[in-house]
Amino acid sequence: MLEVDAACKAAHEARSQRTAAQAAVPSNLIGIARLAFPDQLIEITQRAVVPD
Repeated sequence: MLEVDAACKAAHEARSQRTAAQAAVPSNLIGIARLAFPDQLIEITQRAVVPD
């Protein structure tokens, strides 16, 4: 993702449509300056854990 401002705006609009009774929407924004090689890719895996 290169358009961070657009992504933040879209996330804000999506969150503003939720009511106080609905669960919060978690999110992360991770940025890096550059990779060692231009064609390199990274993969980030997340797991949400909801307590019982």
